[in-house]
This record gives sequence, C-alpha cells and structure tokens, in this order.
Amino acid sequence: MKIDVIRADDMRFLDEQARGYSQGRRQDNVLSSGVGYFFQRELEYIYARTLEAKVAPPNAFKLFSIDSSVPEGATSYTQRLMEPTGEATLIANYADDLPRVNVTRKEETRSIRMLGDSYSYSVMDIMAASMSSQPLDQDLGFAAREAIERKHNRLCWFGDQQAGLWGVLAHPYIPRFAFANPISSASTATQIIDELNDMINGVNSLSKTTASPNCLVLPPDEYAYINSTPRSPTSDTTIAAYLVANNPFLEMIEQAWECDADQNGGQKLSLAYRKDPMNARYVAPIVFRQLPVERRNLEFVVNNIASSGGFYTPRPLEMVVGELA
Repeated sequence: MKIDVIRADDMRFLDEQARGYSQGRRQDNVLSSGVGYFFQRELEYIYARTLEAKVAPPNAFKLFSIDSSVPEGATSYTQRLMEPTGEATLIANYADDLPRVNVTRKEETRSIRMLGDSYSYSVMDIMAASMSSQPLDQDLGFAAREAIERKHNRLCWFGDQQAGLWGVLAHPYIPRFAFANPISSASTATQIIDELNDMINGVNSLSKTTASPNCLVLPPDEYAYINSTPRSPTSDTTIAAYLVANNPFLEMIEQAWECDADQNGGQKLSLAYRKDPMNARYVAPIVFRQLPVERRNLEFVVNNIASSGGFYTPRPLEMVVGELA
C-alpha cells in the first residue's frame, strides 16, 4: 500500500513559495535572463513533483497515525496519563464516612525537534540543462524527501534519548513480554500460538479488559514463518490464519524490519497494540517542507525541514513489546 503522507497545507505552502521566488530577481544576478527563467520554471516543476510523488512510506507511516495537531511553532508538548483510583462500598443509612475516589494524573513534557536536509544545483548544471533543453535532475528532491521520511521512521520506532524523543520500541511505559520459545522450526505450532496468545491476551488482562490489541507486528523472518507454516501436519491452515481466526482480539498481522535484531541491539522484538489514531500515533507538526531557493556562491541550494515529537500514546498499557527468544 502506498500512502502520500504530505499534508494539503504543505502543498499550498509550496505553491505560494514557488510563485513568490519565481518572480524574484536573485537568479538574474548570476544567470542570464533566459537561463534564469528556465531555472525558475524547473524549480516549480521539481517542487511539485517532489511532493506529489507516490512513494512507499516507511513502516511507521503505514502502521501508526501521523499527528500534526501540535502547532508548528511549538518547542514541546505535554503527554497526560490519567488513572482513576478508589472504590465504592456498601453503606448504612446516614453514613458520613463515604470513601473518596480520585484521579491520578501524570504529565510528561516531550520535546519537538527540527529535522532538515538540503540539495543544490550548480550554475553549470543549470546552464547545461538549459542549453540542452533537458530537465534538471528531479531525483535530488525525491532523495531529500526520502531522507527526512527515513528519519521520521527511526524516531517513531526507536526515538532519540538525547533529543528527548520516545520511540514505540523503547517507550518507558509500554509493558514488555519475554518469549520462552522462538518463532521458528525449533518450536511446535502449538507453542508459538500459545506464546503469541499470551502476549496479546495479557494486555486485555492487565488493563482489566479495557484494552484489546488488534494488530500484531513481527520481524520479517517470523512473519514469513507463521504465514507459511501449517497449524498442524493434517491442516492447510497456517499459524497466522489460525491466530487471526481464533484470537478474540487480533484482526491483522504485519511485518516490520524495524523489529529485527540488528535494529535493536541484538534483540528481536514484536509489538501488539490497538491500531487506532487515539491510541498510537507519531507526532509530526511538519512532515516535510521545502523552503525557497537560496543562492550561495555558484550554486542554488534548496533547504528542507520537518519536525518531530516522537511516538505518543495516552494509554501505554494498551500495548506490549515482545522480546523474542
């Protein structure tokens, strides 16, 4: 599935900026009027193509919602965790010692950090393209957008401790589950099913049945194994199909290379969570934006920015990270 993650207001911003600088005169200080006009038209085209291109997004954009509700100028946002406490009791007539209930609140302030990259065209690149009537290299714009999306992806999954950003696989409040048996031919199908059910159903028990994970995420090898291995020697139903059909909560099983051992310090991980924008999302006030062109000596530079607040969940107990054996 291919998803365009660029917001509509980013496209409008681009159009306005492209119209604004294409009418300027900065380029004419270096380029002849004909070449300058060619460059202006090319930049408008490249800018639009960079945002309109349908690229396969990283797994973070496929599995989690993008939250752009934080204002672009914010330097931080507050995550609030709430839990009611106290119980009612049986009382006699005219009782005046009713038990008190309360709500415990925990607030965590997370940082918003800027991301950025750039690409450029030299004066000779522009003049050569104009002379040959060949378009400028559009791949530079695509590469710039892809680099920022890859950074978003890493921040969503792994966070950045020094920058104060949390990732879903390294979140301090999401419970962990340790597998006793590997998801491979070293285990029986029954052992694999039992362990995966324990991880998924454990969230339901821990949350007093208020949470029900409907999505399971596995590393590619484990995902391939349960989707290609029969439930039993006499069955043509795979382990994955059996899980989805028989677990009362599970609706889908996905794969993510971000769960592999080489991405997590040698430990393969899995994730079970409720795929719901209210439960699991990645905070990105600016997903991707290209700024107006700048002339620097004998090249023209296009700067690109984005911003990230890391992974956010108001209900971390509705998720679980599994440490695979």
